[in-house]
Amino acid sequence: MARALFPALLAVLAPVCALGAAPADMGKTWVESVRPFLVSGSSVPLNRFDELFGDPFFARRWDPFRELEAEERRLEPGLSPQESRALRAAFQDWLSARMDLSDVPVYVRYDKDWITVRMKVPGLVKDSASVRVDKDRVRLSYSVKTVREERDTLGRVTERGESTAAFEKFMALPSGADPAAAKTGQEEGAILLTFARLKY
Repeated sequence: MARALFPALLAVLAPVCALGAAPADMGKTWVESVRPFLVSGSSVPLNRFDELFGDPFFARRWDPFRELEAEERRLEPGLSPQESRALRAAFQDWLSARMDLSDVPVYVRYDKDWITVRMKVPGLVKDSASVRVDKDRVRLSYSVKTVREERDTLGRVTERGESTAAFEKFMALPSGADPAAAKTGQEEGAILLTFARLKY
């Protein structure tokens, strides 16, 4: 699934520009730290991938969104087939949770001086959105409230429950946007980002 998801992600993610390479021993150390999860068959927590593929990873790469999949393959040597399958499944879960924007439709509008990004987030909790712009990457954190109702045959509500879940997504900075001039806002069910357009 990660292989199938990746082309779709690359189609919407612009390249991010920075240069460098990951220290080889960092990946090995990380794999050893998550090996207990892989051996036991339990899920590797998303925040463990955030540690490996965080700000330093993105800052070192010419095109980090494209390089994520190659990095995943570099982590596999030395793992048993079972551990390798578990790592691929956990990586795909992380990739879907952090990079897949299909559950957050993104609309970009270019004006003469401004670029406006509107992300529709059904159930968005008021004032929960936090946006951080790091060079060419946008890091978006927000909470969503879900209401579940059960009804009887007459349509009356017999049971009602609410839950709130926190999400974090990464996306590339829109082409031509000035990362130093970003404003954020929130409206009913949507997160708004406004960037000044770079003058060339």
